[in-house]
Amino acid sequence: MLRQVGFAVAMILPVVGIVALHASRHCPMPRARLRWTVSLCVVTAFVAALASAAVVMGMPRGGGEGVVATAGTTWRVLPLLALFEEISRFVVLAGYSLRARHAAGPRDGIVLGLAAGLTFALLENIMSAGGPAAGSAASGWLRIALATPLHALLGGLMGYLIVRARSYPTGRFLRLAEALLLPAAIHVVYDTPVLLALAYWGEAMTVEVAGLAVTLSAGVDLALAWYVWRLFSAAPAAASAAQRPASRTPPAT
Repeated sequence: MLRQVGFAVAMILPVVGIVALHASRHCPMPRARLRWTVSLCVVTAFVAALASAAVVMGMPRGGGEGVVATAGTTWRVLPLLALFEEISRFVVLAGYSLRARHAAGPRDGIVLGLAAGLTFALLENIMSAGGPAAGSAASGWLRIALATPLHALLGGLMGYLIVRARSYPTGRFLRLAEALLLPAAIHVVYDTPVLLALAYWGEAMTVEVAGLAVTLSAGVDLALAWYVWRLFSAAPAAASAAQRPASRTPPAT
């Protein structure tokens, strides 16, 4: 029962987050841009998930199909899988949501990036409910506490970096590459403790080792949340506000 509730909440939470962003006063105008961002990310995230599954399934594994065997396989191709996931967000944010013609500001980039990340988290949570780790009562709750915020925050960071890259007159290609590769690198750092613990200790992993691995991953989440919040707080609100309909109230004289 606890397992089912965990995965149910893990599927509902990203939807609630997307709806909250859409209703927020910080949502870029027109709001349809956020809706299209989510819709396109459903497609790209599904493609990324298929590509990741093909890579993992194509790798030799010696321990069957359980979570330990999957972790051992995933560990060997982790940078590639993280890159697939980040590309799925990058193509939507850089190719549509934050194109120069939209005159997006830093806060727009973060908000649309959060929506893109939550969309990927939703799809991944749905797929995880039927994956090797679905038998664990803690899996769904860990996705709520760690994986879902991570995807959202990485999307927010990526959106900010894309907007910043386009504000530079030169060197945009390198800065756009940074917008893709930095979130991918953070993703690898986040996944490494748990996957390495599973791959090395397997079924013999102790509670202390599992707790340490989860704590390290949670530390990445907390540090990233603090950093993205700092970026959002420091970004000028005027860039987003400029896209909102002007007030009809005449100025005071």
